[in-house]
Amino acid sequence: MKRSQWSDQEIEDLFKKLPNVQDTRNPEEIYKQISGRVKRKKLAVKWIPAIAAAAALIVFTVLSSSLLQTNSSDQIASDRSSAEKAASEPPTAEKKEETKQSEPVKQESDSKEPQLKKNDNNSMMEIPAAPQEKQTETLLTAPQELTSVFPADRSNHTVLTLGIPDEQLNYFIPVSYVVNKMDEAGRLDALKQKMTDVIEQSFGLSDFYPLNVEIAAGTNPGTVNINFPDGITNAIGDNEMFFMNALSETFRYDEEISKVSFSTNGQPGAEFPHMGMLQEMDIDKAPKRAILVYQLNPQSPVLFVPSYNSYETVAAAFDEMKKITKGSPVTASVDQSINVAEFRESGEELTVIFAQNTQLEYSTSHMRSIEAILLLARDFGYKYVLFDNSNIQTIGSLDLSKKIPVPVAPNKTS
Repeated sequence: MKRSQWSDQEIEDLFKKLPNVQDTRNPEEIYKQISGRVKRKKLAVKWIPAIAAAAALIVFTVLSSSLLQTNSSDQIASDRSSAEKAASEPPTAEKKEETKQSEPVKQESDSKEPQLKKNDNNSMMEIPAAPQEKQTETLLTAPQELTSVFPADRSNHTVLTLGIPDEQLNYFIPVSYVVNKMDEAGRLDALKQKMTDVIEQSFGLSDFYPLNVEIAAGTNPGTVNINFPDGITNAIGDNEMFFMNALSETFRYDEEISKVSFSTNGQPGAEFPHMGMLQEMDIDKAPKRAILVYQLNPQSPVLFVPSYNSYETVAAAFDEMKKITKGSPVTASVDQSINVAEFRESGEELTVIFAQNTQLEYSTSHMRSIEAILLLARDFGYKYVLFDNSNIQTIGSLDLSKKIPVPVAPNKTS
């Protein structure tokens, strides 16, 4: 290294010639400035690791979300692939019935498929309910079916009807049985057996049968004979009209019986206390009565019952069928929301024209109303009913767009 040309003494002399420099700050101020710089420097160093950790956490969160979304998409794709594979396979014998039952739900699901494709990542709560749950709900809320006997029920069967009085002995309620087809003699034997076996209390009715008479085919066609072996008093007491009404309500639903003949101890005729000597009685097939409903208590079945009085017109009887009787087991059979603008009569056909404000629905109340109108038409002698101005085509098994045959008898039971 090259040696300096200045000697130590010369350098010292030069420094002495420099002007005096004096720091006017006091020691406290100098300390604050120095310590402040030292603290800020330490603080900056302290926050660097925290910032780095936060950045790492953000990166980790983004990566995790991406991985979860990928897994969810893969799972949905896998489920869809499995469903497509299952749909492409032919159904086994065990699954055929299940496939039929779930078709309505499948159609609903197909209509929602485009929306589901757009929302594959939505929660499982948006998936439609299972088919079995929907079917169960439908079954639980389905209205009751028809309770009358219709002509189709009689193709291979015989209909037997018993007129049974109510608890107050004011009405006779017809109860009908559908049995194997048989001739007239067999029908009468079966009818007598039903009179012996019937448990009237199970219908909420009065204990009435069996009758203390003999029932057999009459000597003339279409006639049934009632014989009093022990006299009329022992059979019916002095209430002959009550007895006559029971016979009328029992036999008027049998198309092959139009008359009842009477005999006493095998001899033609019977002497009644008020009606005198009677040889026979015509059965009124069309007594023109309103059709009401009878139910003794909530545990008893709901039964159709003809009114006590007769009416001149169908419209007058229909009005009676809408009157609610509070506190009585016999009340209205037609729902208050069902109104008829006109009853049009033509030969054997009755046309029922609903009012504009009538909106029929598939419910127990409305089905019972339609059935009551059919029975009303039968009580007035009509064979068919045509419903006009209906907002629905079918109600239960009845097609309201076509003329409907009137029932053979009400209150079908096993």
